[in-house]
Parts: sequence; C-alpha cells; structure tokens
Amino acid sequence: MTHVKKIVRFLLLILLSVSLSEGAYAADIFKKKKKKKKTVISLDSKSQAIYFNGLKNKIIGNTTDAIASFEKVLAQYPKHAATNYLMAQIENGNKHWEQAENYLHVALKSEPDNKWYKLLLGEIYRNQGKIREAVEAYEAVSGEFSGKPELYSELAMLYMYLEKPKKAIENFNKLEEEVGINEQIILEKQKLYQQMGEAEKGEEEIMRLVNSNPENVKYLNILANMYVENKSYDKAIQLYKRIEKEFPADKYLYFNMADLYRKINKPDSAFYALKKGFSSAAISLSTKVQILLNYYSVSEMYSDQKAQALSLAKILTETHPDESKSHAIYGDFLQKDNNLKEAKIHFEKAIQYKGKDFYLWQNYLNVLLSLGEYNDLVSHVTKAQDLFPMQPVFYLFGGLGYLQLKDYESAKKQLLQGEKLIIDGDELSEQFSTYLGEVYNELKAYDLSDQYFEKAIALNPNNAFTLNNYAYYLSLRGEKLEKAEEYARKAVRLDEDNENNQDTYGWVLYQMKRYEEAKYWIEKSIQNSEKPSAVVLEHLGDVYVKIGDAAKALECYKKAQLKGTPSKGLLKKIHDIEK
Repeated sequence: MTHVKKIVRFLLLILLSVSLSEGAYAADIFKKKKKKKKTVISLDSKSQAIYFNGLKNKIIGNTTDAIASFEKVLAQYPKHAATNYLMAQIENGNKHWEQAENYLHVALKSEPDNKWYKLLLGEIYRNQGKIREAVEAYEAVSGEFSGKPELYSELAMLYMYLEKPKKAIENFNKLEEEVGINEQIILEKQKLYQQMGEAEKGEEEIMRLVNSNPENVKYLNILANMYVENKSYDKAIQLYKRIEKEFPADKYLYFNMADLYRKINKPDSAFYALKKGFSSAAISLSTKVQILLNYYSVSEMYSDQKAQALSLAKILTETHPDESKSHAIYGDFLQKDNNLKEAKIHFEKAIQYKGKDFYLWQNYLNVLLSLGEYNDLVSHVTKAQDLFPMQPVFYLFGGLGYLQLKDYESAKKQLLQGEKLIIDGDELSEQFSTYLGEVYNELKAYDLSDQYFEKAIALNPNNAFTLNNYAYYLSLRGEKLEKAEEYARKAVRLDEDNENNQDTYGWVLYQMKRYEEAKYWIEKSIQNSEKPSAVVLEHLGDVYVKIGDAAKALECYKKAQLKGTPSKGLLKKIHDIEK
C-alpha cells in the first residue's frame, strides 16, 4: 500500500482529530506534578505578562504577535517549558515540524512526564512521517487520557500504516468502547480482518452493524457483498432473498443479484433478476438506464445480449410509460436491430414527452430517411430546425428528403442554408458538398455540381460513394473522362464487391471506347447482383452492340425490358436489332 493511498484511507476515519494536543492550557501546564526530574521555572512578573499576552494572541489566531511575545520570554528563560510547548504548537500548525520538535524537546527536558507535551510530540512525529516514533509517543500517554477517543483513532491509523492489523484492531476496539458502534470503525475492522485472512471475523463485525440497525438495508447489502467476495454464494443468495422480502424497493437488490448469478454462471437467473429490477417502479429510471448503457456495445457482438437489451428496454417503456428517456432508449435498440418501424413509434412517443432533445430528433429523422418516408421527413425536419436553428445536420436531412422527392430547388435551399452553419473542420462539410453536387447535377448546373464534388473529394479522397457518383455523372455527359476513369477505378478498389461501382467503371470505359474492359466490369456487376437493374442490363447490351454481338445485345435488352416500363430508347434499340 502506497503512502498516499494509506493516508487517504485514514482520513476517512470520522473521529480522526486535526490536532490531538490542542487543549493543554496554561492552568494544566503550571499545575505542580509530583514527578521526578521536573524542573519548574518561574517567570518574573514582566515576563509573565508578556507570556499571557502571547497566549491571548495565540488563542485569537494572531500568531505573529504571539510568536513575538514568546520569543521575548525565551530570550530570558530559554528552558521555560510552557513557552517552548506553545511555540511548538505554533510551528506545528505552520508545518515547520523540525522547529516544532526542537521546541518540544526543550519543554520535555524540563517536564518529561507532561502528557500534553508527549501527545504533541506524537503528532509532530506523525506529521514528519516518523510513524514508529509517533506510535511510541502515543502509546506512552494513551492510558493517561480519558474522554479523548481520537487518540485511539490516531493509533489505529498509524498501526494500519505500519501494516500491523492486530494492533490497529485493538485500538479500534478501544475507540468503540468510547464512542459505541460506529459504521466507519466497523468497516475498517472488517477490511483489516479480510487482510488477515480472517473473513469470518469480518462477517461478524458487519453482523454487529446489521443488528444495531436492522432497518438500514445498506448494511445488509454490505454483508451480502462480503459474502460474495468471500465466495459464500449460498449465504449471499439467502441474504438477497431476505432483502427482497424486507426491502423490495432497494435499488441495488436485483442488480446485485444479477451480478452474483453471472458470477456463478447462472445467466438465466441473472437475466430474470434484471427483469424483476426493470419491472419495479420503485427503482429509478436513471438506475436502469445505467444498466442498459452497458449493453450498447456488447449487443452489437452477441445476439443473446441484443435480445436481452431489447427485452429490458421494452420493460422500461412498460414500467415508465410516460418517460421520454425510456422510449428513446428502446427506440435506439430497435434502430440498432433494424426494426425501424417500431423504432419510429417509440421515437415519436419520446418526442411527445420531451420534444427538445437533439440526439432524439437526429435518430428519429434518420429512421424516417431509412424508411423512405420522405414526406414525413421534410414535414418534421422543420420542427427540428425551429428547435435547433444553428444545427446544420437538420438542414442536411431536409436536403436529402427533398432530393429524394425530386424537389431539387427546395433541396438546394436546405443544403445551402445548412452549409452556412458549418464550422471549419466539421465532418458534415463533406456530406453537404456531396449532396449539393448531386442537386446541382439534377438541376443541370454542371459547373457548380463539379465544384462541389471536387470539394467533397478533397475533404475525403477515399469516399467510394462520392467518387462513383461523380464519375458516373461525368460519363453520362461524356466529359472529363480521364478524371472519371481515375475516380471510378479508385471507387472499385475501395469497395471492390459493390455492383454499382463496377457498373460505373464499366460504363466509363465504354464511353472511352474500351469495350472489352467495359464488358468485363459490367458483367461482373451483374454477377454480383441478385437482381440486376434495367439500366445495368441495358449498359451490357450497348457494349455487345459495340463489339458486334447483336444476339447477346438483344438478350440483354429483352431482360431489361422485363424489369418495368421500358424507355423509348430501349424499345428503339430492340427494334433496330430485330428489323
């Protein structure tokens, strides 16, 4: 145990005094003692007046004037015990411990049996870290004081520091005789017994605490935790059952039980205990939320943990139906489980109870976007923007909603407004640039579209989505094909199994008249897709036309025709081959 840790622990002792030696007044000092070797030095009347003036100033806290008075006395009477003692007290308070010790040794030479002097000497030794000397000094006077329990507290502390648990316990017992049963004392004794390998004695101490205050569930929990620590699991289970019967609203009960059952490899019992805890309205929502937060990461890795998290979160909404937090957390877990429709319902309930929560609104709008409910998205996003007018992310949601609804002017307005709110270095800057590139492409403002796509790529050169889309738009326009080929090739390298990227790369190569390479990549795109789109099939048909395989081209066009309402262009291509 390090010095600092020990001192911190000792400071927890509530009866530890700041100074054991305060309280020795002049009357005590000047009492005549029938002890050998005591040298009584009497002050003349002038020095006595100076002495009492110093004593008065010391009592009222004017130590500077007190020191001045005492130094005058010592100039004439250097061995005057009481004055040296008072100077030792002052220097001890000023943390000048060597000077304090020197003054006290002079005092003790004149009055070697003065218990107050010895007491202060012990304190000064302790302050200097001379622990063994401090113990010796305190032990020498421990029997001479009554009504000073802090002396036993001090000795117990020092013996703990010296790693002498038996001696520490002896002094804690003496302290208890003075002050009665005390929680902090008993807990310290229990720890000491634990260190000594005498767990049963430690348990007996905690039982004393329980019996002294049977209405305090805290002590029962301490005892139960101790049983668990000592691997007395059956005792712990029985005690938890007692707590459940007598204190069913205890907020630690079911969660402590769950921890115990997990420890003894009874996961079903552990989960059952958790469910009982979550079903108790007497246990606060915040306590349960802290438990659920532990599931956030593990539920992504283990399916059983995910199922438990969902079950507990659902119970949370049933036990606390009018709390926004319960519905928000359940919505989070449902969203993580991709149950977006249910997540939407609970996010809406959470908003109903507490509308102004940034992350709640962000999750809710994200679910609407994922569900493709774009009309609801653009309707609700205005509420979020009213609540959080300086948050650019809600203008991004608005832009995406209008983009999907093909209302490109509204999308542009939303995105440009949100872009103004972005702080330099914000990761949203890339997304705004990407989608402004998309919007301006749809509006046929190609110069602006290219500028925003280039900005997005400069911010993140490895975003395969942006690289792919920009390359595709360039290929459709037949412009900057060298750059389009570079970006499409990089997108394939970054996300090599993505059929959209493969088709784009093939189409760029087609526009560059590299037909065999184009065929390879578009065929690969079709192979990687469960349901190839009409566009990709038409692309492959166009490639076959260029390499002179009309039969395969017609086959591809026919397949594309079956995917839905064919375009006039596709019908013309079929007609041209068949005529």
